[in-house]
Amino acid sequence: HHPALMDQSQRQKWFFLALEAGSLTAVQWFLTQGANARTPDPSGRLPMEALIQRASMADEYDDHLADCPAMAAALIAAGADPTARALQGQRLSDLAQGTGLF
Repeated sequence: HHPALMDQSQRQKWFFLALEAGSLTAVQWFLTQGANARTPDPSGRLPMEALIQRASMADEYDDHLADCPAMAAALIAAGADPTARALQGQRLSDLAQGTGLF
């Protein structure tokens, strides 16, 4: 698929994959192409929740860990709410404690 021809659901799917992969460049690109920083994936996870999960599973060998705070900042700039509730009911800001994201 050519990226410009993706529908919104395809764009969101690839956006979540970019978050999970830790690709700051891809996350920023998807946001400029209309990916929504507040729309959950089909399982109900918010983009920030996916990023928090990704950052919390990282270790010192993770090449993209340093990009995670910049990805969080990009999500917040695009309208993500760090005080929103995750799928399980916790505030994203509580889940992010210890990750250094925001």
